[in-house]
Amino acid sequence: MKHSNELSNRQNQLLEIIGKNIRSRRTKKHLSQSDLAKQADLSVNTIVKIENVENKDMSLMSLYKIANYLGCSIGDLLVAPISGNNEQIKRLEENIKNECGHQQHFLKFMLHMIKQVKKLQEEDERQKKIKSKAS
Repeated sequence: MKHSNELSNRQNQLLEIIGKNIRSRRTKKHLSQSDLAKQADLSVNTIVKIENVENKDMSLMSLYKIANYLGCSIGDLLVAPISGNNEQIKRLEENIKNECGHQQHFLKFMLHMIKQVKKLQEEDERQKKIKSKAS
């Protein structure tokens, strides 16, 4: 029974995420539920139920039609948005940029070291050829 409840909770969380994402994307595009339903070839009732987490049996095709009209992928509708205030989000973005910058510097350093090793190997090969010709 515990497993069934956990699964049910996860399903409800996912449905809630989907509903919030659809509503958010729809309102950002200044669309009514009726507009979205018409464009996605679905009933208004279907859109209302999905957004209000009342539709537990939505089809993948319905989700595809909605995502397609909203200009996103089904995967975009399945991902919970980042929550937090603007300051937290800015700090997170800055941390990501810094980390990427550190990684970029490290990769440039590694590329430089690989080039140096290659030059040393080429020089070593050249020296070996010179010695073998002299012998």
